[in-house]
Parts: sequence; structure tokens; C-alpha cells
Amino acid sequence: MWVVFGSEALHLIWLKMEYKEYQEKVQHKIRLLEETIRRLERGESIDDNLRDEIRVFLAGNKHSEDVDED
Repeated sequence: MWVVFGSEALHLIWLKMEYKEYQEKVQHKIRLLEETIRRLERGESIDDNLRDEIRVFLAGNKHSEDVDED
């Protein structure tokens, strides 16, 4: 019985950690989109670093070196 409770407790801890990581990723995407929109509204160009970061998020990868250049 204690094994079941321990297993469920660990499962809940992992779910909580995964949800926190998800929230952090979403907040980063929101900040990235807000910055992009702000620059476009001002008529500024989007630099290569920001373009690469957008490309990474659209591809769903964590590192820009994993994304193939088109």
C-alpha cells in the first residue's frame, strides 16, 4: 500500500515539474512574440538572433543548432 502512495506522490511531483517547465516555455514564447510585434509596429527590422529564436520555437526545438537552414 505504501508503495502505491509513494509512486503516486512521485508521479504528482513529476507532473508539477513538467507543468512548471511548460509554463516557463509559454511565457518565453509570449515575450518573444511581444518583442517581435513591438519591433514590427515601430517599423524596425528583425535581427538574425531574434529570427533564429523564432525559428527554433516554430520548429519546437530547444537549440538553434538543431534547426536546418532553408
